[in-house]
Amino acid sequence: MPESESPINSTNFYSRKLCALLEDHSILQQLQSIHPEELQGQIEELPQQIASSSDCVNLGEAQGTNINSVKHPISGQTRNITSQDSRPEIPAEITSETDIEKLFWWFWRFYPELIRQNQNDFFLYPAHSILPDCPLHSYKSTVSALVGAMYPEHWQEGSKSQHPYLFLFTFSPVQEFIKASRKFVDFWAGSYLLHYLSVKLCWYIAETYGSDAVITPSLWSQEIIDALIVKKYPDFAANFASFQDGISPVGRFDNGISTSLSTAGFPNVIMALVPGKEAARELGEKLKKCLIEEWSEIAKKVREDIKKRTLEFLKDTKNQQKIDEILLKEFLSEQEICKRDLKKWQIGHHGSCWEWNKLWEAQIEKTWETYWTAMPLGNPDQPLTTNLTGNPTGENYQQWKQAQNAIAPPHLAESLPTTAEENLYEQINTGTWWGGITSSFGTVYSSRKKYSHLGNSYSTWGTFHFIGSI
Repeated sequence: MPESESPINSTNFYSRKLCALLEDHSILQQLQSIHPEELQGQIEELPQQIASSSDCVNLGEAQGTNINSVKHPISGQTRNITSQDSRPEIPAEITSETDIEKLFWWFWRFYPELIRQNQNDFFLYPAHSILPDCPLHSYKSTVSALVGAMYPEHWQEGSKSQHPYLFLFTFSPVQEFIKASRKFVDFWAGSYLLHYLSVKLCWYIAETYGSDAVITPSLWSQEIIDALIVKKYPDFAANFASFQDGISPVGRFDNGISTSLSTAGFPNVIMALVPGKEAARELGEKLKKCLIEEWSEIAKKVREDIKKRTLEFLKDTKNQQKIDEILLKEFLSEQEICKRDLKKWQIGHHGSCWEWNKLWEAQIEKTWETYWTAMPLGNPDQPLTTNLTGNPTGENYQQWKQAQNAIAPPHLAESLPTTAEENLYEQINTGTWWGGITSSFGTVYSSRKKYSHLGNSYSTWGTFHFIGSI
């Protein structure tokens, strides 16, 4: 069935993501709107396996292994941690909530905070007991993002899972935009505008595919995202206040406790997981439109504010002497002409006669260039996983491996997976190529203009599945 004809069921979509995010049926069974037993069999274990291969070394669990300490990956410093056995009480208003999307947002943002209140080192607790190189919360978020990309809203039980794509969106210029600053406040304003626009683009992706779908930058515990969450769900303000000194994110800024809302930190490059090639194409077009709309709205408010303040200044008779001094200083030989122009501004059409209107609009329309690319998480013509069954030299496996390496050629002399992995694992999945795919984005992005004239034929090479630029 074509995607456009598929029935939309956002309830099941967020139910699947929520089950992947928690995976603890004792918690899920407390929720009156979630029936985890009905979702059993709908979702394979493959998203967990791909997330494990992508986030950490994919080793099997050791029986009876207890994690007592973790080490910093760079310094090697050891820290003892407590076992993850905390089961915080879920508020009654959440267990009775009927909006599944709202439930997902709540558990994504607040459930880890509830655990941390009883277990201070929860965010250090690793996803794997043998090689603790990835936090459990990060791993679960990756699993949930993959579930959303593989089983999107239009997916139906019994159908084949969607092939997930990694999507990259960026906009420019950045250096030139900042370089135009004349004062420090201009530098801050330019940086913050870039930050704000990136936030709104990330927020659009989060509302479309879930907050976990944005891989970089991470949206979790970003105060400006928290402020947007409160705007989306006003009753969440009390949850934020419960672990933020009784104050909401905006209140923390207003009271001078936090400066995060006025700090520029979001990059102009965004990476997300999306359900397929067409979804990536559609998202690229919508993000461009979103960027233009946000920027135009900001420009409109700035322009109207300039007009309002200028007209108020010109109409105030107390400022006449200051106006004459400015004209004398700046336009010594053309004072009379300038005075006539000022009168036109005051009494012109709609209260003004701004000669720079068209120039302003043209500059706003041409400010940003947007680019997007997308690559499949593994060769889209091959399954996401394959069995080795102790025979890494088998023809089927070798063909599958070559197809994956064609999508994301490894930088190392030895191809992926390594010989050690082939001897150790019974199954290999496309998550092994996650690093190669993300690094290939740089090659695709830098080649966008060089090969733009090739159009769709470029994707038939097989080396990169380059979708396009806007």
